[in-house]
Amino acid sequence: MLQIFPRIKIKKITEWHNIVAFGKLGEICNAFLTKGKLVYVEGRISTNSWKGNDDIKRYKTSIIINNMIMLDSKSEDNEGEIPF
Repeated sequence: MLQIFPRIKIKKITEWHNIVAFGKLGEICNAFLTKGKLVYVEGRISTNSWKGNDDIKRYKTSIIINNMIMLDSKSEDNEGEIPF
């Protein structure tokens, strides 16, 4: 039996991640990616910690990528639309 819940609203959520790329992949990312571009990345998660000037331990989690696919269309006519 299929249940339908018409009152449930689906909310689109945007998440920002810090990515790190090395070598040729890093050069490509630097040349073609800007904040807000839709990309698919594969890699590993790396968390670094340090003590700030105020002696509080801080953390930063990044994705060290080894594969990247740009998902934005070549034309900017579809700006703001998600392709799937």
